[in-house]
Amino acid sequence: MKYKMNNLMKKRLKGRNILVIAKKYPLEPKLKEIIDKGVVIQDGIAVLKWRMRRPKIKKYTPDLIQLEWNFNEFPIDLFISKKKLTREYVLQQGIAFALALKEKLLNKHSKSKFNIILITDEIKNSDTDIKWPAFYTVRHNEKKSTYSTACKIGFHTVRSNARYLLNNLEEYKMNGLLVITV
Repeated sequence: MKYKMNNLMKKRLKGRNILVIAKKYPLEPKLKEIIDKGVVIQDGIAVLKWRMRRPKIKKYTPDLIQLEWNFNEFPIDLFISKKKLTREYVLQQGIAFALALKEKLLNKHSKSKFNIILITDEIKNSDTDIKWPAFYTVRHNEKKSTYSTACKIGFHTVRSNARYLLNNLEEYKMNGLLVITV
């Protein structure tokens, strides 16, 4: 497995190995359900099946990487019970999800190459409560709702002649980044 992280993510992990973290903290049931549904390739786009609402993907942008990211990116926080909602636990679940997704992609789509990206928000860093001015907006039934987010994850297919953030991870000064290449 090949992965790279910036210094903010290294600080957040405190030297811990991501494989050890993933084994120690099994996925929350809602996150496991997302993984169990799998990934489908449709119209050249890799999409988590739980995100599929329509039989065809509407390509609203020529940037396929951005399109895939928009379909597949979501906050881990939304799938964790309030009792366990700490930045540390959310990060552990994000890592466990990323490695479970890596296995799913390797087993089902081994001919393609993917980047799985885990992002933590390091604004007003607190290890207990998830309360700071960073917000993530999601659509539910055409109404916008705003949630604070500690950790989000997404992935996209690696395409030739595309510029990737792997080359400049340290430019992200407010986010911890972990990129796993499958």
